[in-house]
Amino acid sequence: MKNGFKKIAFMAIVAGCMMILMHISVYAKYDTVVGTHSYYGGGYAVTGQIPDISYSYEIYDASNGLPTSDAMFLMGASDGYIWIGGYSGVVRYDGSTFDRIDEPSYLTSSRAFFEDSRGRIWVGTNDNGVVVLDGADSMYFSYKEGLTSSSVRIFEEDDNGNIFIGTTAGLCYVDQTDTLRVLQDERITEERILKLDKDSDGRIYGQTSNGIVFAIDDCEITELYESIDLGLEKITTILVDPYDKGKVYYGTEGNVLYYGKFGDSINNLDRISLDPLSNVHWLNYDCNRVWVSSTSMIGYIDTDYTFKELTNVPFDSGIEMVTADYQGNLWVASSTLGVMKVVANNFIDITHAAGMFTGVTNAVALHNGDVYIGTETGLDIIGKDNVPIENELSVYIGDARVRCVTEDNDGNVWVSTYTHDLGLVCYKPDGEIISFTSYDGMPSNQIRCVTVGKDGSLLVGTNGGLAVIKDFEIVRTVGADAGIKNTVFLTVTETDEGAILAGTDGDGIYAIEDDDIKKIGRNNGLTSDVVMRIIKDEKRDISWIVTSNSIEYMKNGLVTQITSFPYNNNYDMYFDDNDNAWILSSYGVYVVNADDMEKDAISDYKIYTLANGLPYAITSNSFGYKDQYGNLYMAGRNGVTKVNINKYYSGDLEVLMDVKSIYCDNVKVEQDEEGVYQIPASDGRVQITASVMDYSMMNPDVRLYLEDGPDGGVITSRSKLSALEYTGLPYGNYKFHIQILSSGGGEVIQDEVFSIRKAPRLFELVVIRLILVILVASLAGFIVWQVMRLTVIRTQYEEIKKSKEEAESANTAKSRFLANISHEIRTPINTIMGMNEMIMREDPTNVPKGYFMSVMNYAFDIRNASESLLGLINDLLDISKIESGKMHLVEREYDTQELFRSIVSMIRIKATEKALSFDVVIDEILPKRMYGDAEKIKQVVLNLLTNAVKYTSVGGFSLNVSMEERNDKEAVIRISVKDTGMGIKKEDMDRLFTAYERLDEEQNSGIQGTGLGLDISRKFAELMGGNIFCDSIYGEGSEFIFILSQKIVDATPLGIFIEHDQSKASGPYVPKFIAPDADVLVVDDNPMNLSVIKGLLKATKVFVTTSESGADAIDKVKDGDFDVVLLDHMMPGLDGIETLAKIREIKPDLPVYALTANSVSGEEFYKSKGFNGYLAKPVDIETLESTLMKHIAENKMEKSESVDQTEELTELPAEMLWIYEVEGISVQEGIKNSGGISSYLFGLDLFLDTIDENSRIINDAYEEGNIRLFTIKVHALKSSARIIGALGLAGLAEKMEEAGNNNDIVYIDGNKEKLMNEYVSFKEKLGRIKETTVTDASKEPVPEAELKDAYGALADLIPQMDYDSVEMILESIMKYSLPDKDAEFFKELSRLFKLFDWDGMEKLINATK
Repeated sequence: MKNGFKKIAFMAIVAGCMMILMHISVYAKYDTVVGTHSYYGGGYAVTGQIPDISYSYEIYDASNGLPTSDAMFLMGASDGYIWIGGYSGVVRYDGSTFDRIDEPSYLTSSRAFFEDSRGRIWVGTNDNGVVVLDGADSMYFSYKEGLTSSSVRIFEEDDNGNIFIGTTAGLCYVDQTDTLRVLQDERITEERILKLDKDSDGRIYGQTSNGIVFAIDDCEITELYESIDLGLEKITTILVDPYDKGKVYYGTEGNVLYYGKFGDSINNLDRISLDPLSNVHWLNYDCNRVWVSSTSMIGYIDTDYTFKELTNVPFDSGIEMVTADYQGNLWVASSTLGVMKVVANNFIDITHAAGMFTGVTNAVALHNGDVYIGTETGLDIIGKDNVPIENELSVYIGDARVRCVTEDNDGNVWVSTYTHDLGLVCYKPDGEIISFTSYDGMPSNQIRCVTVGKDGSLLVGTNGGLAVIKDFEIVRTVGADAGIKNTVFLTVTETDEGAILAGTDGDGIYAIEDDDIKKIGRNNGLTSDVVMRIIKDEKRDISWIVTSNSIEYMKNGLVTQITSFPYNNNYDMYFDDNDNAWILSSYGVYVVNADDMEKDAISDYKIYTLANGLPYAITSNSFGYKDQYGNLYMAGRNGVTKVNINKYYSGDLEVLMDVKSIYCDNVKVEQDEEGVYQIPASDGRVQITASVMDYSMMNPDVRLYLEDGPDGGVITSRSKLSALEYTGLPYGNYKFHIQILSSGGGEVIQDEVFSIRKAPRLFELVVIRLILVILVASLAGFIVWQVMRLTVIRTQYEEIKKSKEEAESANTAKSRFLANISHEIRTPINTIMGMNEMIMREDPTNVPKGYFMSVMNYAFDIRNASESLLGLINDLLDISKIESGKMHLVEREYDTQELFRSIVSMIRIKATEKALSFDVVIDEILPKRMYGDAEKIKQVVLNLLTNAVKYTSVGGFSLNVSMEERNDKEAVIRISVKDTGMGIKKEDMDRLFTAYERLDEEQNSGIQGTGLGLDISRKFAELMGGNIFCDSIYGEGSEFIFILSQKIVDATPLGIFIEHDQSKASGPYVPKFIAPDADVLVVDDNPMNLSVIKGLLKATKVFVTTSESGADAIDKVKDGDFDVVLLDHMMPGLDGIETLAKIREIKPDLPVYALTANSVSGEEFYKSKGFNGYLAKPVDIETLESTLMKHIAENKMEKSESVDQTEELTELPAEMLWIYEVEGISVQEGIKNSGGISSYLFGLDLFLDTIDENSRIINDAYEEGNIRLFTIKVHALKSSARIIGALGLAGLAEKMEEAGNNNDIVYIDGNKEKLMNEYVSFKEKLGRIKETTVTDASKEPVPEAELKDAYGALADLIPQMDYDSVEMILESIMKYSLPDKDAEFFKELSRLFKLFDWDGMEKLINATK
């Protein structure tokens, strides 16, 4: 009995060993390939054959290239192309474009592809037989040739070159003579052949829809089995073992994959469980693995003989088949979803893999193997098993915004919260939670960052400064009371010497050591005062500094900028084991050699973006985490991305490249037998398109060029590849290069060369050209002889005369058109500017401040836009006057200093807005007064200076006026305008002074203008007997020199040029006179124009009589006694000139002035018609008042000296003189823009009050990605800054507004912090405004009854939003000294009142009940 048991045991051991040996044999191929990965494909990444790398997918359907969203079959051809078949036709894909193959015409659909040993592509259609594509040639097999069914499902080729065709009705094959034959075997004649596969010995195996499997030898079926014969469920597909002949895999309707010798029964077959997959639809062997697919699931058989499902992909229906391309990327065809590509990807979206959708993340850290993620709405945690979890800490944090997560040396987790007043939260290993807030002594509850110090203490950066925590106690704080101007600390680190370096949000770096605090700013080498991160580099003994616009490092107290780094909007930096720096930025992740970066000698780098791996953008100023294994976790806009920077796999990837097509005059060019593309003789368009078959995430840079071609070709990324195009390509032999470049573009990694020959056109042949020259010379001699003989000279003279008359007629018509259009355009502009001027004069007394500032903002925008439009019209009118000969000099005596002062003041504002330097040098020996056309001199110089501002981005420009020569009566003046702008190309100099010409349009497309300014300037200079010319170096700048001669009136030297006239009073508009007894008749057919003039004269109290027609005006002149008549030139019925004639008959001496938008004619024209002069529309108020003062009797008029004026400040109060010292504010411009000192002080106060609220709105809009709201609020900031004279801030806001309108996210990301820092800095700069001049000690205590009444009245009035009554109560109460609690209440109420926050005011007053 015992011996029997021993025998059984021994047999079991032997059987077990045989089974193990059998499995080793079966899967031997797996073991030999593990650890080798010469390819960089998704299949290798999915199966773990490339260590530490993940995979991602891309779907192609009708929305991004495919004709429809169905795909039935895929094939990766040997030349690299992907063939996609479906019911809608055949598509070939090269990684860039999907090309539908429409020729031949019978290529209607595809259910199968096959590439034979001769490189031909066999296409099995669904209903039209077989199409064979062989380059430009093709063959067609249908029922006519004997095909047993027009619906084809599969192909295979034996070792003799016979191509077997599986149809829905049996099996056929095409022999080596391309003759179609039917494989006659009644057992499969009616069967649908679904799969054919060949083993390593050349034997072909097949499978039918009814579960029959068979083998073919020498074009005959030698073995055939039904599923039941083998003891199997219905066989649904078959796969040959490519390395062990005679062995096959069977897929069935069940959830088991069978493997063994073909024909063996189930008892002799190995079984591999496929659970949860069942009903196998497709088997394929790719990337060293057997892939198994059902119609809803994909997986593979791993080396441990287990089935592994392909997870985190969206294809779950209609799966038809799976294959791989030459790189090892997986391709999946779905009849319902299209095509899916699975590629290797170093960047792993761990939040998506865990099924989490966190939105914007700000911080990430590891704790006990769990991933802690700080988001905008709380703390998310991913457990070790990649499943989201929740603990006491995440519940405690709730939906508070988390900015940073840090683990200290003792395993405590520190969470920096930013909202809900949670402060700094500590999570101890025992589960206890401690919160440190301002109540506990923290500088602020808005925590930015936490760093662990050398002694284990916590260095905490907050919005209120620094806090140091040791042993759970706040041992030190450093904030504003320590002299810190900007207490928003974005980053904190500790040096080896124990000093704390704190990077701020706008004030550089503070080095804090005991009680010694030093600032490191721009004067010390920083390029920006916004410091995003400070990183210690132990190896190089330096501290890297990431600012808002550069990367720098500090060593021994010296700051050095890295100028060779290719990007400036960076966030953070990490180092791998190979001494590379990984730099996180808004564009992606840059990788550079750290030593090269320290030497500022970066010549090569790698960049990973959304186009080649990153799943989403990295969050600005976020905190990542690198573990001990080199895994870098990065906080992003839609989750957290992980990448191993120590083992980043890039692969030695060789890319297949090809000439996709060459077209000449839209005709395709084919290769000849020698592989040369023969382009025919043509001077038309040649298009050369390349295919770079890279299906990975690498997206390399590609260069295309013709060797010895007309240009250097193009360099672009593979995803943006486009065709090379040439017109008139010269004949000759060319080499077409397709090159793969390194990331930095400095090295050619791969170069494919193709031969092209362009045939010569007839006229390109030397012999033909010589003959043509002889013929042309002979013909020219003959023509000259004939022309002279037929007296062509007289004929030409008549033609020239006729052309001259036609040109003069056209020019006259143009001038007439400009005169008419001048009237039509100037009339509405007159209305707009006049009404706007009346708005700006309105008394702001008792008007809500917010409403007043909004109206003023709009009014300034209207004025600027109207003046710009008027300037364009004036240019057109000037050029018209010049061309028609009607432009004349208007010479008069003028003050030299006043002339240049008016020019400089107008340009100074524009220079300040663009942050350009503007130097003015006026010769002190210039005559004090001269005689000439000062207006035209002013226009010329303004044109030159305006151009200098337009075309200069960096640096500045200068105005230099000197006297070249002088005699007793005349002086030769030299005026020079020199800039550091873009300069002018030599070839453009001849067109510089040509009308309507704009040079270098591509570069200057964003600069407005008509191209008339310089032409008008040149003609004005010539009209004044002067000259204007230009010296320029392209890329460096230009100098325009204007030389003219002027008569001397007063030879006294000018002396030192004073830019601003201190004698001019500042303040609101004050009329020059008041004349309530004067009567002025205004005649205009446009009621709006009448309203404008009445409004402009309102302050003079002149009685204005209006009339809308010439006939009515004549009647009123007869009956009335008017001091002056203002008469529109162009009116229906009687026009202005006809009306004037009638008026002169009635009252010959009555002063009558023309109102006209047609300034082409000039003053001489109107005086010749009997007018006293003319007023141009839009009407200038000063000119209007001066004109009326000439004709109103003295006894009717009170001059401005005696006019009762509203009391108005003429200079700043003594306690406000400090405003002149505020950096960034031009007080003079502010007073001018505000309309007076009182309004200016009002505006300053309102600007200060709204900084916090506006900053919050702008920041929130930016963080939420609401670019439209962001742009609107920046536009408002621009106007508000301009009103208070903060021109630098206004300039920054203007550039940001332009970026917002252009959706330039890169510019916004790079400059938003700079703008906001500048804006917020005005809180400190203007803070003294809030200092009261009357101390509470000097005020009377508030009567208790009056205080009680005030509370009661406010409780009634605030819900009614009664602005005037609430303002009156506040003014009354603030006159008294208040108890501390009440003083705090009324201070907060006043703040809310200024912001019109009625809800906040109501909440505040209700809290007192």
